Amino acid sequence: MSKPVNLNIKCEYRPLTFNIKDLHICIPIEQKSQVTKTLNNRNNNEKMTKQQILQALRTILNQNYSQFKSSSYKPPTSVTMGSPISALIAEIFVQYYEIHNIKPAIENKHILFYTRYFDDILTIYDHTKITCEQILSYTNSLHTNLQFKSKHEINNTINFFILLICGNTQGLDIDV
Repeated sequence: MSKPVNLNIKCEYRPLTFNIKDLHICIPIEQKSQVTKTLNNRNNNEKMTKQQILQALRTILNQNYSQFKSSSYKPPTSVTMGSPISALIAEIFVQYYEIHNIKPAIENKHILFYTRYFDDILTIYDHTKITCEQILSYTNSLHTNLQFKSKHEINNTINFFILLICGNTQGLDIDV
């Protein structure tokens, strides 16, 4: 269970949602392997264990196929969307990019709040310091294969999954 977040929402804060387009299939296998290797090197496993983990991962990632009707397909550079490992590897990859790219944006206080559920993202930002267009431009510049699509609030209202987030003079109201 995650820790509740207490936010002091001011009238200059606005919600903005994003979706990462084709997250399962957009990141090349070699980049997924490289991120895993970087993260794997941070733990205290023996060198032999680290090499075995990476070799097993590369084998699994390079032997992924899908079938539609009577034809088999192998994506040229990415993991098949229905593969059991595709969601896990995509999650590891996105977490790595969040740590290195999103965290600094939060620390500069232009983005007050950031949360993500797989490929759907909710941010709350200070519209007096940064625009939603600047946020979208920044997120789309992080990685050539990660493309974000934003949804802006309409009439001070925005949807994030089953939540309806409404802005008012006091801050934000959340309803289901």
